Amino acid sequence: LLTLECFPKWYNAVKDQGYAWVSVCYYALETDEKMNLVCRPKCFDMIVYDLDIPLPKEECVKLRAEDPKRFQQLLSTVRSEALRLYHHLAKRYKCTPLLNFTGNRGYQLWLLLEKPLPALHYRMAFHYYIAGLTFGRELDPNVTDPARFMRLPYTRHEQGGLCLPLDPQSLEPLRLEQAVETVKPAPVNALEELISLEPISIPKKLVVGRFGKRSGRRRLPEDPVQLLEDMAPPCLKAIWGKLREKREISHSERLALAWFLQNLGYNDDAIVGLFKHAPDFNEKKTRYYLKRSRKPDGTPKYRMYKCSTMKNLNMCLDCGYGRNPVSWTLRRV
Repeated sequence: LLTLECFPKWYNAVKDQGYAWVSVCYYALETDEKMNLVCRPKCFDMIVYDLDIPLPKEECVKLRAEDPKRFQQLLSTVRSEALRLYHHLAKRYKCTPLLNFTGNRGYQLWLLLEKPLPALHYRMAFHYYIAGLTFGRELDPNVTDPARFMRLPYTRHEQGGLCLPLDPQSLEPLRLEQAVETVKPAPVNALEELISLEPISIPKKLVVGRFGKRSGRRRLPEDPVQLLEDMAPPCLKAIWGKLREKREISHSERLALAWFLQNLGYNDDAIVGLFKHAPDFNEKKTRYYLKRSRKPDGTPKYRMYKCSTMKNLNMCLDCGYGRNPVSWTLRRV
């Protein structure tokens, strides 16, 4: 473990040798059930998004040497995606991430948080802040293990380049004091609400009947706000949290929220009331899309996205349910 006391000596020894990596999470030494000393991740106060040229490292090294123009074209695409993610995080969460060039084939975005969170929730936090965004192969959304590592700035990549923080406007390197002054952490209040949700058991068989039907034993709140805050799965609760705070949400997130509520039997007036929180709210357009989502008899035209679809659309927060957000909610009634 690197402590504050031993870190400077270690850093000076490895900064020019390559492989100067540290863990994203803070670790602690503990004893397991057999009284063995083990090292485990305990908490994290930043999330690292890694964007690389989607080729194996060996091929990148070869491409850089044999066709530098093509290599730079691919690197430019990665840079564009990194900047898109940077501006998304900055705009939606009123924060300032740190953009790092890793020294070879990609970029990292460091999203600092207002306070540390337990390490076991790193995966949920990773997906929470980029929910609704879609990426090509440059960003691997599956690299969410709390035991992952990040490359330290101002150290040399093993292939020869320097890892440097960059100004997102000019793409010029930042000095250490500039980088520190620039960073502004992201809020964690809404994320803490999601973390506090109790896990739900998965039934062997769940017979729901037609979505939207209500019975005495499946009574839902009349107010959709109460449903979203008390009975919605983490993915929908996160979307509502952003909308409630008047943050921009993606088109896919809007559809997911609307279809979720329609499938649970809520009328369009109640749903429109929620979308009034959107910074770009347009009632006429909202009602148009809601009307198109219903059959002539008023029943929902579309089933709510399955959990697998939510994952493909990068809206899943890995709650572990794996079926459908509607049945998740009905299990809590």
